[in-house]
Amino acid sequence: VRQEYPFTKSAHITFLGNQKVKVDFDFYSPEFLVKLWEKKFGVWGNNNAEELNPSRSLGKTGFVIDTPWYLSGTSSLSGFFYEVDFTRYKNNLQEAFPKMKRFVYLAWSQNFVVFEENKMIFLFKEELEHQLQKFARLKGYYSGYNALTTVDLGSLTQDKVIVGG
Repeated sequence: VRQEYPFTKSAHITFLGNQKVKVDFDFYSPEFLVKLWEKKFGVWGNNNAEELNPSRSLGKTGFVIDTPWYLSGTSSLSGFFYEVDFTRYKNNLQEAFPKMKRFVYLAWSQNFVVFEENKMIFLFKEELEHQLQKFARLKGYYSGYNALTTVDLGSLTQDKVIVGG
């Protein structure tokens, strides 16, 4: 079972009598979930990904990464994190955006979007720390920050911040 499902924690076999057994499995929770339209995939630390039944508990726990509509026909995560390794950013993003409601990975690109406090915040995979510093300065010093709805920290240029309201 562990060979086929490496996220299996343990299996408990109970003899019920009369040639019947009951098998209970415990699983490690995924580090995060990827939502591809109607499907959900669990992703574990070793980049092992498995489609999960959304009605089961493993499909309901963890941080969810949304994907754009153009992935609606995708049936697997093969090559999904080719450009951006989410686990590399996870802690930085949760610290920088404690009220993050959504995280959308623009699959097969180098960009991703964080949704926080009615704002879309675009980020680029490189120099994330620099982008987060720019965001902290913008949030702390720009008087019109609260009215912004869009903040682009690096998807177009690392030198500038592009904002919209």
